[in-house]
Amino acid sequence: ISMWDTSGVTDMETLFCVSPSPSNWAANCNAAAASFNEDISAWDTSSVTKMSYMFYDAEDFDQPIGGWAVNQVTDMSYMFYNARSFDQPLGAWQVDNVENMLALFKKARSFNQPINDWSVDSVTDMGGIFHTADGFNQPLSAWEVGNVENMDGMFIYARAFNQPISGWSVESVTHMGYMFAEASAFNQPLGDWNLLDGVSMTNMFRDAEAFDQDLGWCVGDDVLQVGAFDNAPCEATSCGVTQGTCKPTPAPTAFDGKFYDSNIRTAVIAWASDATAAEATYGPISTWDTSGVTDMEGLFCAVDLDDDGWSDCLGSAAASFNEDISAWDTSGVTMMARMFYKASSFNQPLSGWQVDKVTNMNFMFSEASAFNQDIGDWA
Repeated sequence: ISMWDTSGVTDMETLFCVSPSPSNWAANCNAAAASFNEDISAWDTSSVTKMSYMFYDAEDFDQPIGGWAVNQVTDMSYMFYNARSFDQPLGAWQVDNVENMLALFKKARSFNQPINDWSVDSVTDMGGIFHTADGFNQPLSAWEVGNVENMDGMFIYARAFNQPISGWSVESVTHMGYMFAEASAFNQPLGDWNLLDGVSMTNMFRDAEAFDQDLGWCVGDDVLQVGAFDNAPCEATSCGVTQGTCKPTPAPTAFDGKFYDSNIRTAVIAWASDATAAEATYGPISTWDTSGVTDMEGLFCAVDLDDDGWSDCLGSAAASFNEDISAWDTSGVTMMARMFYKASSFNQPLSGWQVDKVTNMNFMFSEASAFNQDIGDWA
């Protein structure tokens, strides 16, 4: 068997089950597979695309197959299921095309070989890949798991595993149920993970007796957390996970010294509320750079017109306004309607303002009872 020419084989799924019942191979392959331990390292696997269940229940198999060409393989699900003696190097395998690694090493209790160099970019299913792989404790930090959708039971009962995987990109994962359940050694920070809305975390850290981290995750109401932290040391705090409407408030944009339609009203409202504090942020109102502003409608009402409308103008704020704003650059302004509405104290020179682009001056000085400046040169 060690000399067989397998270069023409494309499908090695369930190969060593030798089951007499194809419809129920899993229940009938045990005896044949269990005793198999022949050297097949020289087999030509360069054309093989399917290796799922290949060594299923091959309890005695432990031969060097690290030199196999597996670059055409797309399915390795259950490949070493219950191959409890297998512990051979596989780090050189080119698994770039593998999409399915479901339960790949499930119950492969002896396996503890480095596979951090595997390129797993194409894999979408890693559910149970190390399920009950009792001996496995190798680095996996270099794995690119950005396309993986299923991590259900990935390390369940993997009692030795305790490696850093905080750098994984898990934004595509929809299933994380039982992921670290009874992974009794695992205690690594995962705070950098960004979980997908709606992901299932059911029993994720259940009975993970060493896990005591403050994850700092904020997850939506649709994230399933049933039993996620049961019997973990950090159960009382849900391991730092909060649920609900908890998107962070965007940090305010730093003022860059120039005003635009987007920030001029905010600044005026701030000035009307506390002129000293506003000056600390924006500088003296007389020196404001307004060259980027196009809309000054109702500006000194000291309200956000988008929300409240000009009719809600705060008369008291407008009434007390009488600052020198003669140096303001109004060359880009098109709207000045109601600008000084109810500014009953205002009486500052505005003759130098450039208003040639303004199309609307309705009610501009309405109820500005003190205003008496020469604006005859306005174009």
